[in-house]
Amino acid sequence: MRRKSDVDIDAELAALGSLDYAALKEKWQTLFGVPAPKKIGADFLLLAIGYGIQEKASGGLKLHIRRQLMWLAGANPATTSTAEGRTKLLTPPVSLRPGVRLIREWNGETHQVNVLDGGFVWRGKTYP
Repeated sequence: MRRKSDVDIDAELAALGSLDYAALKEKWQTLFGVPAPKKIGADFLLLAIGYGIQEKASGGLKLHIRRQLMWLAGANPATTSTAEGRTKLLTPPVSLRPGVRLIREWNGETHQVNVLDGGFVWRGKTYP
């Protein structure tokens, strides 16, 4: 059995398809609290707004997933902007100091990685 909120979300998502470009930009402003980017197409607006609606209903991504995505995107993982335009602190990523030795057994073989100032050493080869 479906909850009322599931039906409301489905109806809201279905209604997005009938909105024109100006209405999509207005919906973006309402949902995210900032104006839509100027050079963004209606298709992307539609997808992003749909995601935003579902994210608000389900609570969004977990903190460690958001942090990892920000790191992959090259953003500062220590802070993030909220939909309301505020900045909030996230848990800082793990940092390894030079001199640390990482040891892991995998497929019956023990692997050792040494942390250096400029990278790592594994099996006698240095990696950045």
